[in-house]
Amino acid sequence: MGGIHQQADDRGAKGLFRGTFSLSNPTRPDLAPLEVSALADSGAVHLCMPEHLAIQLGLAELERREVVLQ
Repeated sequence: MGGIHQQADDRGAKGLFRGTFSLSNPTRPDLAPLEVSALADSGAVHLCMPEHLAIQLGLAELERREVVLQ
């Protein structure tokens, strides 16, 4: 089954987890999961990742948002 599976973490602030995660694409079982170090927010609604990871996982882009720094 695809998805994000936390393997190890170092719990920091409430709801934030830093650890090693296994990312996979359930629509592409032929692609091996990727092991990445990341910061995850248990209250997050959206997922942001570098483009090279999305390409490696064969993910389709559903929406793109621009980041506006103030």
